[in-house]
Amino acid sequence: MDKPTTVGISVQDLQNVLVVIDLACSRGAIRAAELTTVGQLHDRILNFVKQNTITTTPQETEQDV
Repeated sequence: MDKPTTVGISVQDLQNVLVVIDLACSRGAIRAAELTTVGQLHDRILNFVKQNTITTTPQETEQDV
């Protein structure tokens, strides 16, 4: 019997969804009445991506004198 396949979604997938939403809005593919809902979804995905993206900041190191 085959092992079940794990299906997942990555942060990169969600970033691609944000690009698709931006393109669809800029090209007029979404009706005005739908923009509030789409905008709220966009904001929720964006916040999730921001919270789950690893940000690295250079650590200051002290040098021995």
